[in-house]
Amino acid sequence: MKLNLIVLSLFAAAPAFAVSPEDREAAFKADILPIFEVSCIDCHGKDPAKKPKGGFKLMTLKDIEEGYGKPSAKKPAVVWGDSAKSKLYTSAELGIKDIEDEHAMPPGEKKGRKPLTEEQLAKLKAFIDAK
Repeated sequence: MKLNLIVLSLFAAAPAFAVSPEDREAAFKADILPIFEVSCIDCHGKDPAKKPKGGFKLMTLKDIEEGYGKPSAKKPAVVWGDSAKSKLYTSAELGIKDIEDEHAMPPGEKKGRKPLTEEQLAKLKAFIDAK
């Protein structure tokens, strides 16, 4: 499991190489989806009969790449290679550092709120920063 993010981190450190879609998918399934299942999926896609909050599903890598918002006006959730410009990362980071911010995820008022840990946030950052 840790091997996937190690591989992606190596790619992120060496911009001459590109992360293959297969490597990114494997890292998502092994390292990122388990984090989302604890902290995010209840609001963002667990129940297919419910509309996900903010129009943003997190069940698959494709969902993340499709972004968030209304179907007619989707906005990107990730900028591969730049976590600082990725709404997915910055919202999770606010969930740890400033839970009162309106963009913090999970929101501060949510019952059973389970923000990412520093280690999980670092995994998400490495995942997004790999390009």
